[in-house]
Amino acid sequence: MPVINNFLCVDKFISHFKVSGRLSCNHRDYGNGAAVCVCNTTYCDDLDPIVRTEKGVIKVFETSKSGDRFKETELKFGSTPTEHSTKTHSITLDKSKKFQKIIGFGGAFTDAAGINFADLPKDMQNNAISDYFSKNGIEYTIGRIPIGGSDFSTHAYSYADTPGDEKLEHFSLTKEDTEYKA
Repeated sequence: MPVINNFLCVDKFISHFKVSGRLSCNHRDYGNGAAVCVCNTTYCDDLDPIVRTEKGVIKVFETSKSGDRFKETELKFGSTPTEHSTKTHSITLDKSKKFQKIIGFGGAFTDAAGINFADLPKDMQNNAISDYFSKNGIEYTIGRIPIGGSDFSTHAYSYADTPGDEKLEHFSLTKEDTEYKA
């Protein structure tokens, strides 16, 4: 999965780097079986678009030390294992219980991410946006921006530091918001 802070498509424990139907990984070995795929201004590996499965089918994507990189497997719900099954897993669903509706998937866009993103060449910025939001990426549909400073900020800050300002008359955004997260 891409990590915007240093723009490495991190896949721990991969040992071979060509995935059928996708752009291959620009591999960098970190020893002990750990590796990353490195993107640059002219090249970045990608994923096949994820498509909706038929009812009763789920897709599993796995990366492993033995060499799998987002290996795609389809699993079918059923009461008995198929003749081709090597493993079985049991999942019990109670359709009468509903919890919350999923409105999307995404990540946090922090000060650190914005600062590092701004330092990238424009082509790499476009690759990163594609890696997050496109059909050949991880297809984020939402993003969260922290309100005020966080543990990924260069300093502590908030938007309303005036004591007793209940009407937020002194509320204001910061340089981090306008320069890195707009």
